Amino acid sequence: MIDLILEKSLNLEFQLDIDNNEKLPEVRLNIKIDENIDFHLKGNVVNNIATITIPNLEKYSDLIEAKVLEGRLEVFADGRVFYPWEDTFSVIKEVKVSAAVKVEKSIKAKPMKVNLKKVEELKEPTIIELEKSIIIEGLELSKGDKLAILSEKRDGYKAIKKTIDIDDIRLEKGDYVKVIK
Repeated sequence: MIDLILEKSLNLEFQLDIDNNEKLPEVRLNIKIDENIDFHLKGNVVNNIATITIPNLEKYSDLIEAKVLEGRLEVFADGRVFYPWEDTFSVIKEVKVSAAVKVEKSIKAKPMKVNLKKVEELKEPTIIELEKSIIIEGLELSKGDKLAILSEKRDGYKAIKKTIDIDDIRLEKGDYVKVIK
């Protein structure tokens, strides 16, 4: 039994032994699809080797319902037809696998706008909730963390060394921040 993948071509070679034939023989492969349909594929003979290519048969897959097909080599020599080879083909549909990346766009809530007076005037901390993960002055902050901002130094607060914009808020150099989990 020979595997026949419908979506790929298949090359077959046959070594022919023909005695007492003066002309080059002709060959073809007969594949029986059903009671009413046969495929006849013509081949070439060079140095007594018959080569026949079964083409991609995917476009005929609606006709080919059987899982096993009968095939035989027909050799035309000396005005007669010979059948020196017969076998079956196991019909296989190629496994196809594909993948697509599905990217879901996250719907961002509008950032909350905090109207700060001047940061220097803040005596009580201003609390903001982060819309995205960020690292500030070595602090790893995750989306949803709350950040307290002050303009004066207090225990547990870290000084900002350079100006940073987070959403709609600008932290200026000299401000102090603390993560509230």
